[in-house]
Amino acid sequence: MIGNLEVVVLANLLENASTGYELTKKINKSPWKTSHQQIYRTLLKLKNKGFLTCKEINQSNKPDKKIYSITHEGELIVSSQRLQEAKVSLKQDEANSRLVLGDPQYFINMHNEISKKVSELTTARLDADPLTQLAIDRKINLLHADSEWCKYVVRTLSNKIKVAA
Repeated sequence: MIGNLEVVVLANLLENASTGYELTKKINKSPWKTSHQQIYRTLLKLKNKGFLTCKEINQSNKPDKKIYSITHEGELIVSSQRLQEAKVSLKQDEANSRLVLGDPQYFINMHNEISKKVSELTTARLDADPLTQLAIDRKINLLHADSEWCKYVVRTLSNKIKVAA
């Protein structure tokens, strides 16, 4: 089994060979965000697993340029059934921990932050390619669900406080 960043890197290399720098730029234009350090660690890991090859090109007065290409094994792992299985994860996050406090203000603030993020994503979506638009749409829909949940939590906590008083 391979991780999410490994899938993203391999999928980007399906189109054409690339340097780590080019991959980082391309991936960071998508909804997936990562650092160049994470990309280079992932490239090394994928190369060691036999999913990538690396061709070094000598450059004068510069470090050698490394061009990464996906191998047949890499193509197989990307298209494998294991990656096709959908997994739904339920996470323990900050919002769940704040429920214990019973204070609606956190959820009012969270709702406001969600509204800002939806606005940012809506703007970013305008210049995105179709696949990135789909990923942004998913994020927006998830944020809308969290926004509705925040409103529900605020109503519930507010009623609980009134009843307790």
